[in-house]
Amino acid sequence: MSNTIAWLNERLTTILARYVEPLFKPGTKLTIIARTPDNNEADILVSSDDLDAVIALIERSKHREPIQ
Repeated sequence: MSNTIAWLNERLTTILARYVEPLFKPGTKLTIIARTPDNNEADILVSSDDLDAVIALIERSKHREPIQ
């Protein structure tokens, strides 16, 4: 992991824990996915969840109606 990605991962984790997590019920799992299309080197995923659970969420979400 590059120093930049490690720094970003640490910052996002801190922000999630300090500012976002308190908005939800205890035990809620949070995930941030950021990507730049057509650049596989510019992806980041920060999660308090197991990656298999995140994948299952994405699969379920593919079949849901869009939120408007």
